Amino acid sequence: MDLTNLSIGYLSYSQNYEHPGDKRRFVYYAKNKNLSFEIADPSKKYDVLILTQNADLSIWSNYDIGGAKIVYDLIDSYLLIPQNEFKGNLRGLAKFVAGKSKYLKLNHWKAIEAMCMRADAVICSTQEQSFRIKPFCNNVHQILDVHNTVSTKVKTEYQSGNIFNIVWEGLPGNLYAFNIFREVFLELEKKHEIALHFVTDLSYFRYLEKFVKTNTINIVKDLAKNVHLYQWNELTCAEIICKCDLAIIPVDLNNQLVKGKPENKLLLFWRMGMPTITSSTPAYKRAMKKAELNMDCSNIQEWITTIDKYIFDEKERRNAGIRGLEATNLYYDLNETINQWDKVFDSILKEKDLDHIVKRPNIDYKTVAGFGDEWHRFNQSKLSTLELNKTFQLYFSIFPWEKLSHDSIGFDLGCGSGRWASIVAPKVGKLHCIDPSNAIQIAKLNLSNFNNCEYHNISVDELPFKDCSMDFGYSLGVLHHVPDTQAGLNSCVVKLKVGAPFLLYLYYNFDNRPYWYKLIWHPTNILRGSISSLPHSLRYWVCQFIAALVYYPIARFSWVIEKLGFNSKNIPLSIYKNLSFYLMRTDALDRFGTRLEQRFTRKQVNDMMLKAGLENIKFSSSEPFWCAVGYKK
Repeated sequence: MDLTNLSIGYLSYSQNYEHPGDKRRFVYYAKNKNLSFEIADPSKKYDVLILTQNADLSIWSNYDIGGAKIVYDLIDSYLLIPQNEFKGNLRGLAKFVAGKSKYLKLNHWKAIEAMCMRADAVICSTQEQSFRIKPFCNNVHQILDVHNTVSTKVKTEYQSGNIFNIVWEGLPGNLYAFNIFREVFLELEKKHEIALHFVTDLSYFRYLEKFVKTNTINIVKDLAKNVHLYQWNELTCAEIICKCDLAIIPVDLNNQLVKGKPENKLLLFWRMGMPTITSSTPAYKRAMKKAELNMDCSNIQEWITTIDKYIFDEKERRNAGIRGLEATNLYYDLNETINQWDKVFDSILKEKDLDHIVKRPNIDYKTVAGFGDEWHRFNQSKLSTLELNKTFQLYFSIFPWEKLSHDSIGFDLGCGSGRWASIVAPKVGKLHCIDPSNAIQIAKLNLSNFNNCEYHNISVDELPFKDCSMDFGYSLGVLHHVPDTQAGLNSCVVKLKVGAPFLLYLYYNFDNRPYWYKLIWHPTNILRGSISSLPHSLRYWVCQFIAALVYYPIARFSWVIEKLGFNSKNIPLSIYKNLSFYLMRTDALDRFGTRLEQRFTRKQVNDMMLKAGLENIKFSSSEPFWCAVGYKK
């Protein structure tokens, strides 16, 4: 695939692309492939955007110009950090204060999740990251750094002198881990003459790369009797490292962010033939296993014992250096890294994309993120079986079950928590549950007792079935939340066999209500626009107050009116008169917490269904409106 004519925007770590996050990743690939690119500008149109962790997520997660394909290079394990971590909860605010975010995103986890959902592909660096990202983006690739501009020398001499030299390389912000390991060096100095060598920056900003400038020597000077500090330089880095006897990579195993890092630094040392001892992170343990080495440590005593062993044994140091180098050649070939980047571009581009015919995904990412949050908060576990069946009948009363058999195969588009699927699945042969949000994980849990359900974390325009292959389908309260409802309906109907039924529910436009009814709705819709823009946690609590102070009193008033013998159908929210407060809380969040909402008249729904290729359309005569079933022509 020829990529040279693509318009590519790249959100870099540095203006000159000299930052390791630039030159060891996309910039290296671009030079190898002779690709032109520019610093990404959110006001410009691109064919492809490569966004690094330096990207302002408050801007780029909403980028919507020209249907650009977005690749999000998320190399650190932010999504593995527990969401109750104090520092993690301050990260979004800190980025805003430091000017790294134009708009305040208090919940940094949610900001990353939204960016993953917006991305057409996400690149990470470990298995653990990939697993955590996949609920938000199915197209995940693991790619490690390239070190050929740094690892320019290979160690050949493993005999040590009177002083045993231990080296560390990296960004000075990671040196705090040595505070935990000071005991290691104090113990080793009782038996050996050692020197610590640090190849890093001589000074740095301690917070957010912007605040509290710190001299690195003040961090390391007391770690051992002999400490040497070198300014990191690509031309001298390998020379300094290879003159040392042993490399170490200590990591704070209680810090999930650093514990989740990939094996990049270990591979940098191994490519130089350096024997290297590491902390027992998942990535380092996997790499050590490939090299058939046992040089990862879980505690202070293991560090002391392991370093002591390699100080004494030159043969073991040589063996470790050679095995590490062989492992990089066997398992971490640089050509394979290029191939992995090729696969990323192949996954997001088709030949027609290269001719600038780019199809815009029919999805609103913030709306999807909101529903993911909703179904995690309301997984329907507190909904009684009686109420679930009662609510099910409100929608499915017009569905032609007699048209289906126990072998029928169909799909639930926008399955959410799987509440409807839990009733449909026992009636059919196979049910495909589709949802673009991370609520698909809730559906998997709720439907775990059914072995005839398959799950697809995709949008409506990515349905994986062959055309004319499904016996039935339904989409309830979903397609009015996508940018192009007609296109979404078309995507569903094209998958149905001729004569197959499709059940649809779309929000009504109050066309069967008195004029004053719609007048009441207008201010609530304005309120929805404001509430749905709030952070998820605050949005949730506001909607809960609405459920308690509006939904519940009006629903109970409608119940009283009915008991007195009067008709309550024109009272707003009267549909909830016999339903639980749990369901009111769920629907209040659904109604006021959703960013994108469209409403249609009965005629518009009917016309859309006809246009999509359905016939013999039948509408339900009772709430909720409009619910209709049609049959594929």
